[in-house]
Amino acid sequence: MQLGNHSYSEGDLCAIFNTPVQGNGLIDLAHQLIAAKLNIANGADPAPIASTISQSDALIGDLVVGTDTLDPSVVSSFVVALTAYNEGNTGVPHCDEPSPTPTPDPTPTPTPTPTPTATPTPSGTPTPTPPGCTVTQGFWASHGSSDCHQGNNDDFWPVDSLMLGNVTYSTADLCAILNTPVKGNGLNALARQLIAAKLNIADGADPSAIQASIDAADALIGDLNVLADSLPTSATSALVTALDDYNKGNTGPGHCADLPLMPPSSETVNPVGIYE
Repeated sequence: MQLGNHSYSEGDLCAIFNTPVQGNGLIDLAHQLIAAKLNIANGADPAPIASTISQSDALIGDLVVGTDTLDPSVVSSFVVALTAYNEGNTGVPHCDEPSPTPTPDPTPTPTPTPTPTATPTPSGTPTPTPPGCTVTQGFWASHGSSDCHQGNNDDFWPVDSLMLGNVTYSTADLCAILNTPVKGNGLNALARQLIAAKLNIADGADPSAIQASIDAADALIGDLNVLADSLPTSATSALVTALDDYNKGNTGPGHCADLPLMPPSSETVNPVGIYE
């Protein structure tokens, strides 16, 4: 499951659930965010809470749940909204607790004849994620060149430039945009997700689920310079949410599996989705 820009295994999620809040707002937020996402994966209607989930993931960003912290005052409104959803006070109603099923009287069963136990077949190498998966803007912001290179990460960028609206931006410009805090600038928030979506598509992801939003985003940006101009968040929020959902794998071809990444090579069509 994705929390912010990081994916967590089932074991990680259980560990988070079993970690006391103890004044750490990040843990408190993660508890409710995990529950909401599990409810939605189990068939609950996401519409009443989708915006809060998106904002919670954006707030968590690159923070690591279980290691980092947030002030409770920063997350309190999100925690309240998610808790209300999970408890059935908003959105879909709360599930009734199942009634215990009466245990039937035992009936004698014949003793089964022992059968030889088959020797388990050793499991093979995990199957690589098929070409065409997506990753978040946080991944692209840390797995590129120049300002988008962090630590020992490999450079996965499949292009040297991109058009945002009617303007072409170099790799250095795109990295500067990805590393510029939004601070209420809807143009920057939109550009970040648009860059990630276009890099995912250039890397082999199917664009059909998001192409209309990409075209609308480019039309809205037009001749604006993302590095200098601004837009109100109210004008971009719907497109930001749609692009963010695509990049996170909530829509479209799906998010790349959480396994060790291999660097790109001439033999890989979608290097982000090929693993050791």
